[in-house]
Amino acid sequence: LARRQGARGMTPATRMGQPDDGGVILVELSVPAGIGPQLKSPRLTADGGIEFFLHGDVTRRFRIQSSTDLLTWTDLKTDVVPNDTTPIRDALGHAPGRYYRAVTP
Repeated sequence: LARRQGARGMTPATRMGQPDDGGVILVELSVPAGIGPQLKSPRLTADGGIEFFLHGDVTRRFRIQSSTDLLTWTDLKTDVVPNDTTPIRDALGHAPGRYYRAVTP
């Protein structure tokens, strides 16, 4: 899941603003079901953050990580179980070029 400001050449699943006006673009990239965890249904929160849901194997635990450069990753949440009803929130989601991933411990 990537949140980019002014991104070009992408086909976002959810779009807020236009790439050329400096607006925010939320991009949801999916893999086929059963392949691995998926971060789904991104949306901006009223306070300028971002929230999304983790879908995947409910018998496994995951860490949700964020990055600004796709090289250095920081844990946002640990010991997360996939859940369709409890969103994962990042208050710093307003920062441009912020990326998210789910990994196993």
